[in-house]
Amino acid sequence: MAKRVVTRGNTTFFTFPFYDEDDVLAILSSATVTLTYPGAIDFETETITLTNSDNTWVGEWDSSKSRPGWVEYHAHGLASGVSYDQDGRFRLTGNRANLDHDALPNSGTASSSAMGAPAALDYGE
Repeated sequence: MAKRVVTRGNTTFFTFPFYDEDDVLAILSSATVTLTYPGAIDFETETITLTNSDNTWVGEWDSSKSRPGWVEYHAHGLASGVSYDQDGRFRLTGNRANLDHDALPNSGTASSSAMGAPAALDYGE
């Protein structure tokens, strides 16, 4: 089962296998994941180019730039002109103690470095 809750400040690792309509692993030429997350003032969007690892596409995202809340993603891959897509979301937890106050406006003057152990996400459902 995929991990659906991540603590803010961790590097989040993504793994996306893409399957065709016959449930066969697709051989893609490229893949990306686009994340939409709560920023300092409004929602922000970031697209990450995924790397091929034995036809499973992997990438990572530094969650410290986000406020706690829901992070939505759209993974997209291409193979011979055919589009493969996956959508989902996970919850980013956190509190005032693990916010990087220097990076987020109007949130205080103290600075913190809340980098913990990496959290793994595997969305190969």
